[in-house]
Amino acid sequence: MNGRIGKRNRFLRHLARLAAFFLLGMILGLVLASGMPPETGVELRRCLRGRLEGGDGILSEALLFVRGPMFAVLFGLSSAGGLLLCAAAAVDGFLLSFSAGCFTAAFGEAGVLLAASATGIRCLVTLPCFFLLAASFMEAPRRAGRRTNGLLLCVLFCAAVLFVGLCVDLYLTPRLLRWALKRVPL
Repeated sequence: MNGRIGKRNRFLRHLARLAAFFLLGMILGLVLASGMPPETGVELRRCLRGRLEGGDGILSEALLFVRGPMFAVLFGLSSAGGLLLCAAAAVDGFLLSFSAGCFTAAFGEAGVLLAASATGIRCLVTLPCFFLLAASFMEAPRRAGRRTNGLLLCVLFCAAVLFVGLCVDLYLTPRLLRWALKRVPL
């Protein structure tokens, strides 16, 4: 029983460490996005229209879905996994807050609605998968050999969640964007 509690505590410490780096990345992203010029809105409008027209394509969207979790697995397998996973968490936090900050800088308060419509489903799916995989792989060196089946199951579970999330995102996000754009004039 103490072994299970200790393992769970280590896992939670890894999650907390990853969350701290994610938060640092978010803060940096918001700081840098606050200095974006208003012309950023032109490019964001182009991206939103492309997303509505399906111009990005399924492959591009799939790559966005698997990027973070894929790096969690690849970095987790490396010898410098813990350091690389913390850096990846910071980069994910930065990218998320920077994009939301750019939307807000370009469109004001309405930018939050547009950012949530454009990336909300993807973030709701990919971020938990990234954190689960990253924390599991940070814990993996302590479990070398005897518990690799658990890591494999974790990877397969996340792959299934990502696939379902991608399908839902491809279906719902254009509808959410159309709904948001009716409320936000571009």
